[in-house]
Amino acid sequence: MFIQKLFRAYYPPFHYVFKSSVAALAAPFFVAIFLLATPSVSLAQGIDTVSLGLQDADRLFLRSNLLLLAGQFNLQVADAQAIQAKLYPNPVFTADFNLYDPENKKLLHTGQSGQKAFAIQQIILLGGKRKSLIELARQNRELATYELEDLLRNLRFQLHTSLYTIHQQQAVLRRYRTQLDLLDTIINNYEVQGRLGNIPLKEVVRLKAARLQFTTSRSDAYKSSIEEMGRLRLLLRTEAYVLPLIDETALEAVAKGGQLQSWLQMATTNRPDLKAAEVQTRLANANFIYQKQLAIPDMTVNSSYDQRGGAFKNQVNAGLSIDLPVWNRNRGGIAQARVQTQSAQNYRDQALAQVRTEVLTANDNLRLCIQEYRNAQRFYNPDFESVYKGVSDNFRKRNISLTEFVDFIESYTQAMVGIESAKTQLGIAGERINFTTTAPIF
Repeated sequence: MFIQKLFRAYYPPFHYVFKSSVAALAAPFFVAIFLLATPSVSLAQGIDTVSLGLQDADRLFLRSNLLLLAGQFNLQVADAQAIQAKLYPNPVFTADFNLYDPENKKLLHTGQSGQKAFAIQQIILLGGKRKSLIELARQNRELATYELEDLLRNLRFQLHTSLYTIHQQQAVLRRYRTQLDLLDTIINNYEVQGRLGNIPLKEVVRLKAARLQFTTSRSDAYKSSIEEMGRLRLLLRTEAYVLPLIDETALEAVAKGGQLQSWLQMATTNRPDLKAAEVQTRLANANFIYQKQLAIPDMTVNSSYDQRGGAFKNQVNAGLSIDLPVWNRNRGGIAQARVQTQSAQNYRDQALAQVRTEVLTANDNLRLCIQEYRNAQRFYNPDFESVYKGVSDNFRKRNISLTEFVDFIESYTQAMVGIESAKTQLGIAGERINFTTTAPIF
């Protein structure tokens, strides 16, 4: 239920009931059903492919990510510990029977003329120890909740970053493929003309060198795409080739920016790692109280029955016992807990400073990405593709030189890669704002 509430906080339209124990066993089945049921799933060159938007990827991620499932189990462990802390100590029952009566020479002489004794004792925790144990368990459970929420926050940011990155890499690879196809066509024509003596062979060699350079750049981009695809597959626990569906029109909302002070307030209110630091402080304080309570000795009450071994026959006794706090007053434990309390407070203050710094850094990065995105928009216009087509056609007609053509397509490709990079970095910058504030701002 925690994951369900948390996911609804991020994505109000989604209604997904998460039960970790069932999901852990059924996750592979759900992944298979999801991939088969998605309309965009296809089979390309023997590899399953799946097209996923950010929200579809989030749903698949919640169903199948093993780290998230493991975190859910940790939450169940904390629940079990909270149940255990509420239980009272068990009473101790003892029975004593006569093994051998030397006077009457009888084994197990326990009848009316024999001997047997029974006793029961119960320890009673004094000083509020049981209440403190319950409070410690409750704080640990709350800490596990925030740790799971922070795990989800980090994994979700990794997921969206991978989707944006792969979207850019696939766009760049398509650009390289287009340029290589163009060069292949021109090289084939030039080789024919070169053999006929109409074109110098050095121009054919220059074109082949340019193609080799594009091939090397494409290979480097493809290697990076393979590595990023591996990370994405691990997050989604799928072997399919993922085709991210990124709505680039949504980047305009990111490019409008936002209010820094509002983001700082959201972060200090919502960040699960900061909440965890606050719980650590309360946990340290609760442990300090508990360590002082341990200096208070507990009391043990008992009652016993003795058939013939006491001062009287069928003697019934009652008593109590308590430790005398002479040698051990738990001074070491109290001193250690006091230091841990101070350390937890310093850690909490550091966590607050880190949260604010991360938001400031994310805001500065967003402003830079917005500037680069706007520059790319001004640089790129509908005439850009027309110029590219015109240069290609004029080169085929020998109206421009080989050097001018190669320089142009290299500059054009670098520009296209830069434009795709600007869009991707803006999308990731928006995701980082979401990540640092723990709020679905963009």
